[in-house]
Amino acid sequence: MQDFKLTLPDFSGSPWQFIIDARSELKKVVWPNKRQVLNMTTVVLAVSAALGVLLGGSDYIFTQLLGLLFKN
Repeated sequence: MQDFKLTLPDFSGSPWQFIIDARSELKKVVWPNKRQVLNMTTVVLAVSAALGVLLGGSDYIFTQLLGLLFKN
């Protein structure tokens, strides 16, 4: 595994140089294509929906159980 050295950006120089450097770094990024974005979005939505159903169902069950326990 490679060792990474984290450093803070140098803001003491020209703002224009910072913008040039930032654009240079963004050109190195491997951006996902449309199909990959759609697949990742589908996964996020499916996991979010499943988690919502799980948490909602758990909440409903616990609410019903507590209602039975504390019913006068």
